[in-house]
Amino acid sequence: MCPDVKCALFCALLLASVAALRADLLVYVDSVGCDENVPVESGIGQSFRLASVSALDKIDILLYNLGSNFSRFSVELRESEGPGGSKLGTSAPAKAVGPSSSSLKQGWYSFSFSEPITLLADRAYTLKLKVPDTILSAGFASCANSYAGGLLYNPPDRPVPNRDLVFRGYGKPLLLAHWPFDKHLNDVSPYSRGPAVVKGSTVSLVKDYISVRAPGYLDLPRLDFRFISFTVTFSLRVPSGTPGRQFMFADWSHGDWQFLAELENSRLGVVLRRNVPQDITLVNLYSTSPIPYDQWFDVAWVFDKPSRTLALYFDGEKVGDCLVEPRVWDLSLKYSPGAYYQSDARAEEATHLNADVRNLRLYATSDLSITRLVQTS
Repeated sequence: MCPDVKCALFCALLLASVAALRADLLVYVDSVGCDENVPVESGIGQSFRLASVSALDKIDILLYNLGSNFSRFSVELRESEGPGGSKLGTSAPAKAVGPSSSSLKQGWYSFSFSEPITLLADRAYTLKLKVPDTILSAGFASCANSYAGGLLYNPPDRPVPNRDLVFRGYGKPLLLAHWPFDKHLNDVSPYSRGPAVVKGSTVSLVKDYISVRAPGYLDLPRLDFRFISFTVTFSLRVPSGTPGRQFMFADWSHGDWQFLAELENSRLGVVLRRNVPQDITLVNLYSTSPIPYDQWFDVAWVFDKPSRTLALYFDGEKVGDCLVEPRVWDLSLKYSPGAYYQSDARAEEATHLNADVRNLRLYATSDLSITRLVQTS
């Protein structure tokens, strides 16, 4: 349910976007102690796995004797253990990135993809270096089982036991934060933003979740998703008879808050505010279905900038969506200086949440199929 009166108008400068996220070294095999200049037999492959869902931008490979022919090489990425799976993308021609050694005619070569390729956690992928038939002198570096997450293929259809290709994969982790609340308060995402901070004796870890009861609440280290599409998802259990309006998760600084999730009259609502000095709502949405009391259910709220849509999901089923008005063309969220997100309280109001929470995750993507695949029940 989308209250039109809350989706107001303004005109401002469109700011930065996903580039605000950091690039990172996602996977690599070091060249120390490896065999150099191993002949390429019509191509090579290397399988690998990532610990977290990520967007892969490029792959660098240490190669030998390419001379001026390196621009004729490219890399395919396959979704499989070995190169026989479905193709996810083909890189642009190689670019020399150095450093290089003139004596061995070796160098690092970079293979970039035109669009980032989303790779899921703990799933096998294989890169395949495509070598022109007329180039017979190319070589690579091979290591003795230095990478436990994959396997070398040389030629591409033949696995080489206990050997790995020297390569590096770069991109951006899409899991921005993950507090499982499974016997600890730490963020287990690649960013390791820090632990949740318990405020009050009525908040405690119980088995694989955290129990929040009035008047206690949590402080969570803040992160910046003002300029991107994103997903916030978690599992929730609310006891029946929980009264009144309750704040679940908010970037709360007095007068400067940018988003707010709440429970009111058995409906879950999310409000996003605009990047202007005034307190003006960008989009406001409440679930069309009531929450189920006394049982665990999964919640996701998703803001997709390209479609200008905020959507709510219970257990993977959509329970509401709302479009930002067409006249609003700056979709960035309001800046907030707060050091923490507050989960379950707003200090100057009696709005504490009585609920159990687990697996709170924030993703730099609005693709719910990605977040559902990595979600735990």
